[in-house]
Amino acid sequence: MRVRLLRAVLVVGAAAALTAAGTTAAGPPVTPQPISTGGTVVFTRTTPPSPGSASTQAAGAINCNMTVDYPHASGHNPGQVNVESHVTCDGIVSSIGLTTKLFRAGIQVASNPAYATGTFFLNGQANATCLTARYGGSADTLITAPPGYTPVSARLHVDGAVVQVNC
Repeated sequence: MRVRLLRAVLVVGAAAALTAAGTTAAGPPVTPQPISTGGTVVFTRTTPPSPGSASTQAAGAINCNMTVDYPHASGHNPGQVNVESHVTCDGIVSSIGLTTKLFRAGIQVASNPAYATGTFFLNGQANATCLTARYGGSADTLITAPPGYTPVSARLHVDGAVVQVNC
């Protein structure tokens, strides 16, 4: 009983301190949301489109962004925990390679590659048996620009948040 009371007092005190500092003590959202946006690259057009082409990418740049969602207990695979990653570009790129990794208590427990050509997005995921623990996710991507853009390709890495998942 004393331990519960002490924990409650500590939680209330921490929440008050965070609120006073101008932040909130709210936890992660119930549904997974993209929470990391550290991975961005801009491909710049260096040569004009071919004469007579109906290129939708006549603009001077293609912007790509990578995010990693919160790890969470799977809704469609009971007994599993998973994390998802996303690469989204505002124009079609030649290829996207994406590897999503899942970590339990700082140790990698899953890794899953995905690959697509001639697209503007790619989603990835990694999953493992769910054990109550703290989980994190990360993603690595190699994006290859279409001809006429620089850089020719770019690698991005994003680490997602570490959150508690109760199974």
